[in-house]
Amino acid sequence: MHFPTALRDLSSKLKTRVTLWGSLRARLLFTLAGALTPILLFASLQAYFAAEQSRADRRTDLLRISDGTVDDVEQSLQKAETVATLFKSELAAGRCTDIYDRAKTVLPALANVAQSDASGAVICEVVGDTSPALTRDFKLMVEKNDQDIVRSVAHQLQATGAWVTAIAHRLEDSEGGFNGFAIFTVGI
Repeated sequence: MHFPTALRDLSSKLKTRVTLWGSLRARLLFTLAGALTPILLFASLQAYFAAEQSRADRRTDLLRISDGTVDDVEQSLQKAETVATLFKSELAAGRCTDIYDRAKTVLPALANVAQSDASGAVICEVVGDTSPALTRDFKLMVEKNDQDIVRSVAHQLQATGAWVTAIAHRLEDSEGGFNGFAIFTVGI
């Protein structure tokens, strides 16, 4: 056998072998991919479940915080109803500022104290942010529901932009007729 022919035969045998088994790089790549695939799948599943648990924990925390906030607001509204009942006779005399100063010590969320007459016009108020629409709404609610104390829906004050709800206590004249409202606005 001639040397170049033998070299050619050996070269073709090696090429056949290399193509059958692939290159060393390709084999190493497939080996690493096969070894790392279960680890990557496990890590991605673990990250998914950790994210789900984190979301559930945040949801629980937000519910707990919102429940506490709602309880605080409800307590403030109940205090405001009590304060409105206690001070309604003084408020009927038009002493909004005095009542506001005294009530603010027991009800820090108090935003305004006002009095309206039977037509809904504001007679006195501390902050100056009671809208005539609010007093008209209160009048309609009292006439419709036959209640002494009614609450408004949450709304924003025009002057400060703070979110508040108002509580109105029905004021009566000496004959028991409707004579306006004592209005206590509470921040929420």
